[in-house]
Amino acid sequence: MATALREAGEEIGLDRDSVRILGVLPALTEPETRFLVVPVLGWADRIGYTGAVNLAEVTGIHQVPLQRIASRWQPDQLNRDRNHPDNGAGYDLSRLGSMTAWIIDTLIAMLESRPAPEADAFPFRTS
Repeated sequence: MATALREAGEEIGLDRDSVRILGVLPALTEPETRFLVVPVLGWADRIGYTGAVNLAEVTGIHQVPLQRIASRWQPDQLNRDRNHPDNGAGYDLSRLGSMTAWIIDTLIAMLESRPAPEADAFPFRTS
């Protein structure tokens, strides 16, 4: 997690103190470089930037509402929200890199999943 915050600071100038780490997603291998990547999920009420974007490593920074990303699979929701001022309709999600798309798909699948009714919600109890 410290590496992710350091890299975000170096690449996009992210202020590490403006982000609360929520956890990590499953590791994946980046298809082009074959690097093992562990996506770190963070939350910020208001993202802070203290440095410049490293244009050698980053082609752009985009803040896309999670609702817009999730609605890729819900055409009816897109139609209902079309006139909402923050519907994200101007975002071209087809330009996401394969790793970014995988991370977003994984996160949304995890958020949508529900444990089976008979599943123990706390399987790691110590007492």
